[in-house]
Amino acid sequence: MAGVCGGRPPPYVARSLADLAASAGYADQAHLGREARALSGLTPSALLAERRRPARSGDEGPSAR
Repeated sequence: MAGVCGGRPPPYVARSLADLAASAGYADQAHLGREARALSGLTPSALLAERRRPARSGDEGPSAR
């Protein structure tokens, strides 16, 4: 990956929530956090933790919808 962008990560790789907020067009990280909580009831960190959590037996995946 380093060779593709001259040693920098590609623009779509956010290194922090602040980077993610800026790349998505939010004014700041707090703005992203407020909208994430309003839409999902979870903070951005909690959403990421949910996404990274291994699926439990019996959980339906996205293809089951």
